[in-house]
Amino acid sequence: MDFPSDVVVLIANHMKNRYKNNYLSTNTASYKLKQVVFFNQNVGFSDVCDLPYFSRFTNITFGARDNAEFISSNVSKITFKSGYTGSVEFLQTLNIKKVKFGMMFNRCVKKCFPVSIESITFGSAFDQDVQGCFPMGIKTIKFGSHFNKSVKGCFPAGVKSIIFGRDFDKSVDNCFSPGLKSVAFGEYFNQPINSRFPAGTKNVIFGTRFNQSVDNCFLEGIKNITFGSGFNRSINTTFPTSVKKLFLVTRSINQLKILSLTIQKNLSLVIILINK
Repeated sequence: MDFPSDVVVLIANHMKNRYKNNYLSTNTASYKLKQVVFFNQNVGFSDVCDLPYFSRFTNITFGARDNAEFISSNVSKITFKSGYTGSVEFLQTLNIKKVKFGMMFNRCVKKCFPVSIESITFGSAFDQDVQGCFPMGIKTIKFGSHFNKSVKGCFPAGVKSIIFGRDFDKSVDNCFSPGLKSVAFGEYFNQPINSRFPAGTKNVIFGTRFNQSVDNCFLEGIKNITFGSGFNRSINTTFPTSVKKLFLVTRSINQLKILSLTIQKNLSLVIILINK
């Protein structure tokens, strides 16, 4: 039994690329609908660029041998291959929302991102100045393991989530915008916190080597705080009543003796014991 075209499109749009392609290849009429539906799972650019319905692919992996001139305006997510180290200025002309760089990428990205971008993930080699690089609409930024540059004045007001990599160890005083909801620091971060996290911040994760005072760092609204195994200070402050869970990562239960901590009624203490 033949279905109306709009029904076929509705069914196909709930399928993954492979099944969608097979489903729409059953006859000539349904094949034409490949020019109507979108293929949203990730595919290699070179694997689909010669297809007559190439413009319907929204999520591509791009490599050094691929031609950026042929990237469709429908592409909303680009993942660069691990070895890609070329220019990414062409991104500015696209309407993408997400970009993920490969492991080896380490070039300046100033004036490279379009206003539509919402999420950026850098690879492990990236260690460039990001001052003035992020458009106002950016919401999520994840840095790779080697990034260790100043972030003072770098984050627009709309940034909600920031993840720093292993090597980051720069001051973050007054660096975060009011919209921040979550921040995670990497293993080497051990800078004094001399300013408070924004009032809307819900989750803060400190890495292995963090061992600084956190008195008066948190405002009402914070819900979860995680300290790494290197944290070795008394906590003489009362956390905001909004805090629900305090995670303490430790190598020894004896290490907890240094924590002069009064557990509030609303707060759950979660101890994570790891191998030495």
